Amino acid sequence: MLTVEELKAQLPKAKRRNVTQALVDTINNINEDEDGSFTEAYNQNFLSYISVMRNGEYKITDYMNAVKYACFKLMEYTNIDAYQATFPDRYRRYLNKYQDFGDEKEIRDNKISPHVSMYNKTKLVNKIMEQTMIAPSILNASLFQEALARQAYLMMNANSELVQTQAANSILVQLKPPEVAKIELEIGLKENDAISELRKATQELAAQNQLAIGAGVMTPQEAIEAIIITEDV
Repeated sequence: MLTVEELKAQLPKAKRRNVTQALVDTINNINEDEDGSFTEAYNQNFLSYISVMRNGEYKITDYMNAVKYACFKLMEYTNIDAYQATFPDRYRRYLNKYQDFGDEKEIRDNKISPHVSMYNKTKLVNKIMEQTMIAPSILNASLFQEALARQAYLMMNANSELVQTQAANSILVQLKPPEVAKIELEIGLKENDAISELRKATQELAAQNQLAIGAGVMTPQEAIEAIIITEDV
């Protein structure tokens, strides 16, 4: 569960005063499915992509919505379905506003779709979607270092020898050098009929040219410039 302190630590100073327990509760209580898998993914992504907030350019609520939209996109929702799931109230307002235009499909395709397209092209959404393409190990490198530093502290300062040993083992596992992968590359050339025929023709031509040179009928230069002509050419 996300805490007020954790969220404040990730935000620029100008934004920290806006972090309240109510805001954190809203983030933690987002639940779009029965098993809570969306909530878990959302909370993880909320912190993973928060670097886009470092310059203080965006509101926290806008960031929350953009992360939610990105999560649905990562779940292979279409743009308009992700928009509907992110902004259900806004989506219903559009349906009511354009109810005389036709059925829901026509309203979605012709009236709501332009709004979705505009939102999908916003700078904030695009920055977050760019973050989703970065490998988690790179994206969360700072968290890895913090966790490693914490394990190192416990290894040196924990009162329990068991905790010290567990922390030391954790560090050894995380910092274990990668095993050298042995790559064996086997390249085989399987001759087909065309290659075999070409080799045979070349050998026969070389033999004929050698006889011609010996008989004085052909010069070595003419032999070099000889061209093989087959019926398929």
